[in-house]
Amino acid sequence: MMFSRRCFFALPMVFLFPGLLQAKPPSKWECTYNECDPYIYDPQKGDEDNLNGDHPIPSGTAFEDLPEDWICPVCGSPKSYFIEL
Repeated sequence: MMFSRRCFFALPMVFLFPGLLQAKPPSKWECTYNECDPYIYDPQKGDEDNLNGDHPIPSGTAFEDLPEDWICPVCGSPKSYFIEL
C-alpha cells in the first residue's frame, strides 16, 4: 500500500493536533436592530417560536440554513440585521 507525500505529512499533524479534525460548533448570531431587545439565535436551540412560518425551526439548524424569509422573532428584522458572535 502506497501513501502519497501529502498523506505522509498530514498523518503526523493529526496526531500532534487532534482538534484539527473536530468540527467547531455552529456560532450564535445576534440581531443588531437598535430597537430590538437583543435576540441571539442559537443553532443548538433553533427557533421553536417561529412566528414567520408554519413550522418551528428545529434545533441544529445553522443560521445559514434558515429560510431567506426568516425574521427575528422579537423585532421582525430580516437575517441581514444579524451578526455572527
